[in-house]
Amino acid sequence: MRVVVAPDKFEGSLTAGQAAQAIRVGLLRARPDAEVVGLPLGDGGAGTLEALVAAGFERVPVPGCRGAGGRHWRRPPTAPAS
Repeated sequence: MRVVVAPDKFEGSLTAGQAAQAIRVGLLRARPDAEVVGLPLGDGGAGTLEALVAAGFERVPVPGCRGAGGRHWRRPPTAPAS
């Protein structure tokens, strides 16, 4: 049996990756013969970037991007770099 585990985060307790791993462990306890594939997801909000990086995507900094209305946007000087 092949199972795809694709959870979102459990806000305040687990990231999507941690949730996928916890579910995987539980499934394998119940069905040791199962092939369990973890695919953490995000809903577009907090945690989505981490889910994408965990899936193999790479962070690419975009300096001086444009925001709503085409206005030039720069990270505020006090914001930490990601």
